Amino acid sequence: MTATQTIAAEPAHVRAAPPHPNPYPYYGRLARERPVFRDKVNGWWVVASAAAVNEVLTSEQCLTRPPGDPVLTAIRAGPMAEIFGHLVRIRNDEARDRLKIAVETAMRGLDLGTVADLTRARAAELDAELGQPLDENKITQFMFALPVQVAAQLLGIPRSDTVM
Repeated sequence: MTATQTIAAEPAHVRAAPPHPNPYPYYGRLARERPVFRDKVNGWWVVASAAAVNEVLTSEQCLTRPPGDPVLTAIRAGPMAEIFGHLVRIRNDEARDRLKIAVETAMRGLDLGTVADLTRARAAELDAELGQPLDENKITQFMFALPVQVAAQLLGIPRSDTVM
């Protein structure tokens, strides 16, 4: 490195990492030193290590729904009950394994570079749409909107049908 080259400072917080020119040392440090922590700047709980994520996702204490109650009581009588009851992530019955294999097979066909590019672009757009000042409601809106909107885009659903 020459004297004229500069090193970008590490991101100040988790939300500043995705647009950073090189967030990977920051992510690596979080995974090593702070695998689970509360980001006070943004009001988020952050799970930064693959081991911690795996522990949560495989824990019997962290099931999405109780096995005998696959559909939320609040939507049980509404039109979403049937859709919700068929979601692979929610199911804990014999059909789950077959459905999970089908979903995994379809997802293996995705180009992860394309998914990453779509996600970065939509994250930047959402960030601009939500604007400043940053508050807890905007952060929550961002966290829920981004994965849904990226998945919808991958499925070919028009953005106008996925507005916040």
